[in-house]
Amino acid sequence: MSEIIRFNNVVKKFNDKTVLDNISFSVDEGDIFGYLGPNGAGKTTSIRMMLGILEPTEGQIEICGMNSIRNEVRKKIGFCLDDEGLYPDLTAIENMEFYDRIYNSEVGRKKRILDLLELFEIDKYADKLVSEFSKGMKRRLGLAKALLNKPEVLILDEPTDGLDPDGQYLVKRILRNISKETTIFFSSHNLSDVENICTKVAIIKKDILFCDKMCNIANGNQVSIIISSDEDNADRINSYKRFVNDLNISNFGIVNDRLNINVSSVRKDEIVNKIINSSLQIDSIYELNNKIENLYFDLVKGGEK
Repeated sequence: MSEIIRFNNVVKKFNDKTVLDNISFSVDEGDIFGYLGPNGAGKTTSIRMMLGILEPTEGQIEICGMNSIRNEVRKKIGFCLDDEGLYPDLTAIENMEFYDRIYNSEVGRKKRILDLLELFEIDKYADKLVSEFSKGMKRRLGLAKALLNKPEVLILDEPTDGLDPDGQYLVKRILRNISKETTIFFSSHNLSDVENICTKVAIIKKDILFCDKMCNIANGNQVSIIISSDEDNADRINSYKRFVNDLNISNFGIVNDRLNINVSSVRKDEIVNKIINSSLQIDSIYELNNKIENLYFDLVKGGEK
C-alpha cells in the first residue's frame, strides 16, 4: 500500500516559538487518519502546511509524492476547515457553483452539485442563503464542497463539530464509504469519532507522541510502557532519547518526567528487561492498556482526565 501523505522531519516556528518540533509520520492510501492533540498542539498548523498556506521552517511534507507547496498538489486535495469557506450572502447551490467552476468544467455541473447536496441531506435547502444556515448545516455544506473535485486526499478540521447526533452519524458513514477511493486526514478533539472510524491515529503535542494503526490498538497488538525518572530534566531527556534510539523505537513521547514507549506486544518483555538493566535512573515503570482514551490522557495530560 502506497504512502499518500508523509511528514519528513517537519519543524514549524513562528519567530522564536516552535509549534511543531521535528515530526515525522505517514498516511497510507485508503487510510482514515485521525490527528489528535490538545489546543495549541500544532494540528491546525499541520493542516495549513499540507494545504500550502504555510511552509515548514525545516523538513518537507509530501502529498501524492509531491511537495505540498506545489500548485499541482492542490488539484488532488479537498478540504474543509473550521470556517468552511462559505459565502453567507449566496445560497447553498450558488456556493457550490462558485467552487465547482474552480475545479471542473460546466459539463455535468448541476447533477454533480445536486448529488452532493443530496448525499449530505441538504438538497431541500439548495436555494436558501447560507447566512440562514445553522452551524451544523454549514458544516454539511462545507463537507459537500470539499468533494466537488473528487479528491485523492480529503483534509478536514473537526469534521463533526457543530453537528447533531444524526449529522455526526451521517458524516461518519459518508467518510467510511468514500475512503475506498479517497484518503482522509482529519484533526479532532473527539476521541469517540477517532475510535469509531479511523484506521490509523497520531497523537501530537508539538511532536508526535504516538502513531499506529487502530487495529493494533483494538487488538492489543501494541502496549505502552511508561517510565518515570527523577533525573534532572536535561539529563533525563537525553537519556530517554539515547535509550529509544539504541533500541530502534520510533513510537515514543516524553511528557514531563516520563518516557512513553509504544511497541508491539511481542517486544514487551524484551523492552522491560532492557529498561531494568539500563543506566536509566528509574523511579517507576508500568504498562498501559492501549485504548485511545487511555493513550491520549496519559501521553498528553500525564494521566489526568
